[in-house]
Amino acid sequence: MTKMLDDWPRLPIMIAVDYLKLNDDGISQAGNIIAVLDSEHHDRVCEIKLFNVAHPLLEKIAVAMKKPFPGLTHLSIGTGVGARVPVIPDSFLGGSAQHLRSLLLDHIPIPALPKLLSSANNLVTLEISDTSQSYSGYLSPEAMATGLAAMARLEKFELTFLSTRSRPDPESRRPPPSTRSILPALTQLEYQGGHEYFEDVIAWVEAPFLRKARIIFFGGVDSDVPQLHRFISCAEELRKLDYATVEFWKFAAIITLTLQTTSINHTELMLQVGGRQWTDELVPSMIRVCRSSLLPFSSLDRLDVKDDSYYFSLEALTDSAEWLEFLELFISVKTLYLSEVIVKCLERALYGLSPERVAEVLPTLENVFLWRVEPSGPLQRVIGRFATARELSGNPVAVHNLVDDY
Repeated sequence: MTKMLDDWPRLPIMIAVDYLKLNDDGISQAGNIIAVLDSEHHDRVCEIKLFNVAHPLLEKIAVAMKKPFPGLTHLSIGTGVGARVPVIPDSFLGGSAQHLRSLLLDHIPIPALPKLLSSANNLVTLEISDTSQSYSGYLSPEAMATGLAAMARLEKFELTFLSTRSRPDPESRRPPPSTRSILPALTQLEYQGGHEYFEDVIAWVEAPFLRKARIIFFGGVDSDVPQLHRFISCAEELRKLDYATVEFWKFAAIITLTLQTTSINHTELMLQVGGRQWTDELVPSMIRVCRSSLLPFSSLDRLDVKDDSYYFSLEALTDSAEWLEFLELFISVKTLYLSEVIVKCLERALYGLSPERVAEVLPTLENVFLWRVEPSGPLQRVIGRFATARELSGNPVAVHNLVDDY
């Protein structure tokens, strides 16, 4: 391999491996890779992609990457779920990543990652998956935030934990700082994990030009998330969103905020709670995530509330007070779309309320669209009573039945 490189023109080198087993062929291929990394041509290596490489081979390759690679701009390393985790040395890349533009680590712990990230001030894309506390490469929220603060060019950031082990030690959590670092280029954010870790990271940063955020909190959210509200309120584009869809599934509740008018540069905010198993905290968790005047609910014009009727059970959502609190979050909604199960929840939320109190729920509502509700059935009468109460209060609503899906 090195002889061929000596004979070829001095072009940039990309190393890409998608599958390398611990057999004679795999050992031979790993030897070729190591030969290039150890050669005088290592400064020409511009991109490295290593996926599904047997961990002994990956560890040997990582040893050959202990020195700086001045031409390296793209690095992706992944082992996949369930694979044995390799040990990446502390001195990986010489502890410096100042030339990297994209970094993807999937199930790859690097003890020196905090130092590496603090030097990665040219990163445009950063994706880190399952850096769990059980690994030596776990990053504390403060270390992660410190690394992000140095990335003035970062446009896309993804951080994924595959369990709630991302929860930081409560005793080590620090109060939010008085001043925060600005991420001026960040437009896309994806996160999966415990809400405490996310809160602790974003307490240190702001992203004023964020356009798309997808945030998944595993399990229930047992406390308010004020840093999430502050973080979103600082993003000007997210404050313009006017269309919300709330979906209740077997194990998860999801709210997605978009614009009713589509555009080339799609703007979206998606918040999900749950996702692995049923919790009776599903609705309370969604309320805690949504509850704040700083969220862009004041601009919402349309709200769709859906359910998965195959898995979803009304018995799972019986607390009328919770549903009433949920509805009262959407003070500016003019158009409401409801499915059959959600109409039953609405009935429970409004049961026994005076007409004056009914008028205070969704005060600007003008139209209700019903999906999968029989025109002459009992649920239609529920909506009829709601419409009558609104009319008596001087805030009438029009009720429409949908034939097709919405």
